[in-house]
Amino acid sequence: MNSEPVLPEPEPVDLAARAANIEAQPLERRAEAFGELHEQLRVQLEDPGTDVTNGQA
Repeated sequence: MNSEPVLPEPEPVDLAARAANIEAQPLERRAEAFGELHEQLRVQLEDPGTDVTNGQA
């Protein structure tokens, strides 16, 4: 019997759609949005058990 906890699979994130959405925004908001996306991806890579999906881009 395996006693390790089973983590739920993270929902796939459509990065192309998020990037396209960000590109359509004004320049000032674009920089902020790409920074937010970068931070979310960094957290996910460093701690795959963390759910950082919030649907915003």
